Amino acid sequence: MKINYFEDTDTALIEFTAQPIAETRELCENIHIGIDAHGNLVSMKIEHAKTSANILDFTFERQEKQPSDSSQWPVTSDQSQPAPGSGGETKH
Repeated sequence: MKINYFEDTDTALIEFTAQPIAETRELCENIHIGIDAHGNLVSMKIEHAKTSANILDFTFERQEKQPSDSSQWPVTSDQSQPAPGSGGETKH
C-alpha cells in the first residue's frame, strides 16, 4: 500500500495494489475508487483531502491477528462472568 499527498492540488491517492485500473467509480463528489478487472479495489483518490478526509492527521496501526475461537476474546462490560469462588454462578 502506498499513500501520496499532493499539496498543490490537495489530493490524496491511496494505492492498495499495482493492478491496472479497469473502472473508476465515484463514491461522492470528492472520492473516487479504482477497480481492477476482477472488481477488486486498486486505489482511492480523495480530492480536497484536508477538509474531506482530515489527511493531515493520519495514523497507521497494524493489528495483530484476532483469535478464531470467540471464547478467547476479552469479555465486554455487557457480558457477565462468574464471581471468583462462586462455583460458576453469575452475580448481578
